[in-house]
Parts: sequence; structure tokens; C-alpha cells
Amino acid sequence: MKNWLINIYLQPHHYLYSCFHFIQTRLIYCLIVIFMLLTLIPTLFYCFTQSENNLKEDQKSALIQDLTQQTKLLNTLSQRSNRSHFKDNISNINQAIKQIFSEHKIKIEQLQWNIDEKQIVITAHHQAIPLGSVLPHLQKIPNLAYKEISLSKIHRQNLVQLYAILQITN
Repeated sequence: MKNWLINIYLQPHHYLYSCFHFIQTRLIYCLIVIFMLLTLIPTLFYCFTQSENNLKEDQKSALIQDLTQQTKLLNTLSQRSNRSHFKDNISNINQAIKQIFSEHKIKIEQLQWNIDEKQIVITAHHQAIPLGSVLPHLQKIPNLAYKEISLSKIHRQNLVQLYAILQITN
């Protein structure tokens, strides 16, 4: 190593000699440049990393907002779908009830819907045998269950009054 340095100093036209001479004459400038490089590179790296982290945080918050908005939209769409499905279900149940009563030639006195509680109140007056045959057919309607059934004898014309509360199960 020592011989190598001696060879360089003995040959002033060599490029390493020029470098060493420059460092020796301007040592302060070289130290300042080295110091700035040692401090600037980590500082720049830190700044770039921070800016990337801030950008990723902004993207994350935007994605979270989009996700919450999409979730709200999905919830409202599912509620609307459930409402429309429930309304279709109501119309199907209503038609089935009216069809069953018309098949047995029974006139419905009252057909009242309580949508908030998902209930149907039916009142009909007729003879006992046709009203008794209607009850099993009402039970066959999908998504419909008995909550309360009452058969009362009416003294006029030997009629029976059917009072039924049906619960919508779906």
C-alpha cells in the first residue's frame, strides 16, 4: 500500500495525484461536501418517505370514506329490495286469500292489513262447514301463519263469524 501511494506521488500527471492534491489543498470544502452528503441523503430519504406515508394515509381515508358510502348505499338498496319484496309478498298473499274465499263462495266482511306489525285481520260471516274448509287452505299459503282464530256463533240465520289474525312470517 505504501509503495502504491509513493508511486502516485512520484507521478504528478496521474489522475489520483490530482485528486489527492485537490483534497489536500481544499480539505475544508471536501469535508463540507461530505458532511452535506451525509446529512442530505438521509434527510431527503426521510422527506420522501414521509410524503409517501402522507399520500398513503390520504388514500386510506378516501378508501374508508368510499367504503362507508358504498355500505350505506348497499344498506338502502337492500332495504328497498326488502320493501319491494314485502309488497310483492303482500299482494300475493292478498290474492291467495281472496281466491280461497271466492272458491268457497264466502264473502269477506273485513280484510284489514297491519303492515307495521305484519298482520292481517280477516272477518267473515257464513255457515260453519264452508268456513271450516277455508281454514286448512289458509294454512297452505306460504309465509303466513295463524296468530289467532276465533269462530263465534251468530244467532241470526244460523251463521258463524270467523275472526282470524294471520301473521306474515317473512
